[in-house]
Amino acid sequence: DNGQLQMAPLLPALHYFQKRYVENGATNYRFDHLHLRNADHPDLVRSVILGTATSPPDIAAALLLIIYRYRNNLHHGLKWAYDIQGQRSNFRTASRVLMSVMDMFSLPQGAALAEG
Repeated sequence: DNGQLQMAPLLPALHYFQKRYVENGATNYRFDHLHLRNADHPDLVRSVILGTATSPPDIAAALLLIIYRYRNNLHHGLKWAYDIQGQRSNFRTASRVLMSVMDMFSLPQGAALAEG
């Protein structure tokens, strides 16, 4: 609501994930291999990837949830079983999203956190 969430830096990642996880208007096997759990809001992520949920907060949440699954699947999943082949683009995209979000929500240079 305060205007900090900017969609322009996130749209390339949204398009990348849509291209990766959607085929013929439906999510594909790669989407299933994210291993989204109920706490990961799979319906939200699916609706954003399919383009039916278009609000900026929904898009940002879905992107961050995908990235969270990348993290979990890398550290606790099967990525190492095949030497994380084919994951470079995923992690490059994830890093760009994380950096964009950090830029959007970081404190101005020299500002201090309020103590509470």
